[in-house]
Amino acid sequence: MMKDQEFNENRKSIQSPDEDQWIREALCDYPVWEVDSQSYVQQMMDALNSSKSQKWKKVFQADRPIWRLDWRWGMAMGLAIIAFVTVLWFPLDSKPVSSSIQWISFPSNQLVDAPISWKNQLDEGKAVSVPPNVKARIHLVDGSTLDCSPRTILAVKYQAIRRIDLSSGMIEVTAAHLPDKPMRVSTPFNTLEVIGTKFTVELLSESTGKENES
Repeated sequence: MMKDQEFNENRKSIQSPDEDQWIREALCDYPVWEVDSQSYVQQMMDALNSSKSQKWKKVFQADRPIWRLDWRWGMAMGLAIIAFVTVLWFPLDSKPVSSSIQWISFPSNQLVDAPISWKNQLDEGKAVSVPPNVKARIHLVDGSTLDCSPRTILAVKYQAIRRIDLSSGMIEVTAAHLPDKPMRVSTPFNTLEVIGTKFTVELLSESTGKENES
C-alpha cells in the first residue's frame, strides 16, 4: 500500500513538476553552470523584459507597423520633391510646341544636318522660315505633323486652339483628332478650322489664297 502511494506521488510529481524540481534537474543536466553564470543569464533576461527594451521589440515585430509607415512617408516625400523639381525645370509657359523639326533636302527628300542658324525645335509664336532648297517636317506634341514646302514661313501657337499662322508657302497638315482642341490654319486671306484630318493649304499669291482638304 505504501509503495503504491509513493508511486502515485512520484508520478504526479513527474506530470506536474514544481519550480524547485525544474531547477534541480537543470543543475543536474548542466553541472558546468555556476552561480555567477546563472546570475549573468538572469540579468540578461531582466534587461530584455524591462520597459526600456519594449520600444526596440516593437520595431522587430512580424508586421513592423513603424517601419512600414516610415517607408511610405519617405516615398511620398520623394515623389513630391521630384514633381516640384520637374515643374521648376520645365515651366509650362516655355514648353515647346513640337518635339522636333526635320530638315529634308529638295527634291532628293534626304534628311540633312541643320546648320546652327536653323532651329531643330519649334517655339510657340515664333516664326519658322524654310530655306529655298529644303523642306521641313514639324512634329507637334499632340502627334500632328506639318510638311512645309521650300520658302514657307509659319508660326504655331498651342493654347486653347491649335493655331497655325501661314505667311507664305505651302503646308500639308496631318492633324491629330482632338475634339476639345481644334486646329485652325490662318492666312492673310482665309481661315480653316478642323478637328482631325489631313489637308493642304497653299498661299498662291498676295491676292488669292487656296485651301485644299483631303
